[in-house]
Amino acid sequence: MSMMKTTSLIAACASLLFAGSSQAVLSWSDDFNSYADGDNLRDDVAVWNGTAASFVVDDDGGLSGSGAINTPSTSDRRALRNDVSGNLADGAITGRVYLKPDTSDSGLVELSLFTTDVASSSRSGLRVTLSTGNDGYLEISNGAGGGSGSLGDNLVVGDWYMFEVVFTKNGGDVDVVAKVFESDANGVVGAQFGNTYTDSLSSSDIATDTEIYAGFRPSFDGQTDNLSFNQVPEPASLALMGLGGLLIVARRRKA
Repeated sequence: MSMMKTTSLIAACASLLFAGSSQAVLSWSDDFNSYADGDNLRDDVAVWNGTAASFVVDDDGGLSGSGAINTPSTSDRRALRNDVSGNLADGAITGRVYLKPDTSDSGLVELSLFTTDVASSSRSGLRVTLSTGNDGYLEISNGAGGGSGSLGDNLVVGDWYMFEVVFTKNGGDVDVVAKVFESDANGVVGAQFGNTYTDSLSSSDIATDTEIYAGFRPSFDGQTDNLSFNQVPEPASLALMGLGGLLIVARRRKA
């Protein structure tokens, strides 16, 4: 096969892959280090919209003595990244947040995906909630039902943990895997804490909507830090990079 034909074939394959993927990658992260002590994130940062209380920064309450959100359980708090959207068909989305309970009282932290860009109590989405008490009770809900499980142990007061949830499209359903890991005060993740919880929910909106948003809800006595949502492209998307490399090599050989 001639070099020209090889180059044309690679370009055609790349075009087909681009056509089959929307390439809408969702990404959101915040370490809360760039705010002053007492800043209200709901008022000061546009992407932090909430329906109830403020999101107040404690400038030395987080990992490595840096900024974090101070989260008293007396108020229900919700936030949503409303200027960045993704499509679950383009790859699994992983949400992570670090948390440190200051009391043994039961509270919660929630990582969510929504089909609306407004963080309201009537929002449509898929929510994964971790209780800081009740043996680490875990609940997964899509508004019309869901499942529940348990870590099998309570989080230790004063210790840091990393809560991780992976959302993966499975036809018209969404597979969810939730885990908690131990962490030191500098954010170095250690062993898994308790059980892994898995479920698959019929959530056609999240599975098929081309614009989904990341949500976060902390409501417990303690601190939350280093929030992130990241999307890993599907193999078809990764193949584009390989094809691009082949195209470059082919052109160099032709030259």
